[in-house]
Amino acid sequence: MLYLLLTTTLLLIIFYGLGNLYQKLLPFYEERISTNIFIGLSITTAIWTLAAFFVPINYIVEIVFSIVGIISFIYFKAYQKFFIFFKRQSKFFYFCLLVILLVGSCYPFILDHFGYYVPTIKWTQEYGLVKGISNLDMLLGQYSPWHILQTGFSNFIDPYLRLNTFLLIVFLVYIFESRAWIGLVFTPIFFVFAQSPSPDLPTLILSFIIVKEVLSQSRHAKFLFLLSCLAFIIKPTSFWLIIFSFIYFWFIKRNKVISLLPGFCLILLYFLKNIWTFGHPFFPIGFPDLGLSWQANPLLLELSKQNSTELSYDLQYSYQDIQKFSFKDYVFNWLNLDGIKGIIHKLFVLTLVGLIFLSVIKKKKIISLLLGCILLKSILVLIFSAQYRLFLDVFLIAGILIFAKTWFSFAKLGFISLSIVAIIILSIPQTLQNSIPSFSLGKMMTGWDAKQLLRPSTFSLNKYKTYQIGNLKFNIVKDYPFSFDTALPAISPDYLLDYQKAGIFPQKIGLDLKNGFVWKKMSPHEQQELQRIIKQVSP
Repeated sequence: MLYLLLTTTLLLIIFYGLGNLYQKLLPFYEERISTNIFIGLSITTAIWTLAAFFVPINYIVEIVFSIVGIISFIYFKAYQKFFIFFKRQSKFFYFCLLVILLVGSCYPFILDHFGYYVPTIKWTQEYGLVKGISNLDMLLGQYSPWHILQTGFSNFIDPYLRLNTFLLIVFLVYIFESRAWIGLVFTPIFFVFAQSPSPDLPTLILSFIIVKEVLSQSRHAKFLFLLSCLAFIIKPTSFWLIIFSFIYFWFIKRNKVISLLPGFCLILLYFLKNIWTFGHPFFPIGFPDLGLSWQANPLLLELSKQNSTELSYDLQYSYQDIQKFSFKDYVFNWLNLDGIKGIIHKLFVLTLVGLIFLSVIKKKKIISLLLGCILLKSILVLIFSAQYRLFLDVFLIAGILIFAKTWFSFAKLGFISLSIVAIIILSIPQTLQNSIPSFSLGKMMTGWDAKQLLRPSTFSLNKYKTYQIGNLKFNIVKDYPFSFDTALPAISPDYLLDYQKAGIFPQKIGLDLKNGFVWKKMSPHEQQELQRIIKQVSP
């Protein structure tokens, strides 16, 4: 906790300073501390994503931007408003801050932290964006800019990867600056993302801010469009925010299109990143076919699609069984999955129905526009990958609309109550594991550690073996599914089975790993070698 306090304080100063600097260069003007920080986050993310095409995002980048941020903080006298704000806050604000630091110091437990977040950060730190890396590990082809941003501060300031804890504190500042008290009720729900650099948290928080600002008839439409583009490149399922903010910008506020240029640059950068790392503009879709030598193997894309379909049904049905479903079976089986997933799906449908009913009653253009965008997103998610984590923003929007004018006393009570529940679950996870055994995240929680009072808790494995097939010498962990702290290049054991099914294996393009990867069909000898490796690393 103590280390996190120092880390988040330094990040607040750096990003607030950078936000003030960027406002002098771009067509934005935001007075609030929180919105200044979001400008700093957005533009820094764009700069580092572009830079990662050419150089690793290492300690040099961190030192340069940290110095620039601190100098800007002092030069533009941003410290005056910064210290005034924190001096005027109540004891309850600091109580909230303390709770966020407490939950942020717990062990990470989201599986993607080990299989996707940490490996992406390691690659970005050592090599930047690697051409065709999806041929080595399909998940790494995503290269979320949120992880690129995390990489830039993971050398000295934030080696424990708690950027999301920092973001929750920025969100807390936004809530008290804007008096958006309903945000206090959502904050404890967001605690599940505080220990890992999960891209779900920034997209949920950005969704909250954009919707709340639009409902409040904000004059800063171009700033909201920038935030919507940031949310999109972090997690593409947030595309509906771009539609929502653009229509608000164009038809309601009627601002000049030129001021949208920073946002459009983010979108262009996103497509270029995908083409470079995955071979196609839309991850993980193999369309359009650009004919690039490093694009992902079609059979691996099909296997990824099958896995996504099975995850939509919580792995309770095989892909072959799902293919035999009638439309009625698709809907009925999805709504009636065993465990908590089935309950969440039913609540999702009821929430959508409630939003439609609310839109009819209110008869407001903004609410109708919001509903149309969220319905479009929901339909596309249900078609392509109906996993509950992809439509969490629907519940968020419903909460904002229903409790838009929440009193501070009610929000305060909600924060305290839900925080107590969250702390009990994180500290004594057996309570959740016993009461909701079907909730998979609960199985990964490990409880409280006294060392968290000083520094955040992390895991270490660092046990792997080295093998070679073709020109690729790679490392792989044994008896564990994820290679989160394995030396690069690392391959997760499950991908070996996919390569075996496809009859291919990744190969280096040149001598340096930075040159990237392509896939190549295996010879009979290489297939035998792969089979031997699989037997050795299988539990």
